[in-house]
Amino acid sequence: MQKHNIHTLEKLLEIKGSELLEMDGFSYRMLQQLLAFLHDHNCLHLFKEK
Repeated sequence: MQKHNIHTLEKLLEIKGSELLEMDGFSYRMLQQLLAFLHDHNCLHLFKEK
C-alpha cells in the first residue's frame, strides 16, 4: 500500500473495495484477508462499499 501512499488502515478503509481491486498490487485474496481481519476484530462495519 506504500506504493499507493496509503499508510494507515483509516486511509485504506476510505477506498471502495472495487477500487482496491483495480490498484496495482492489490488482489481479491488481499481483499478477502482485509475483510476477515476486520470481521475478527468486530470492525467489519468500517468497510463501506460506497
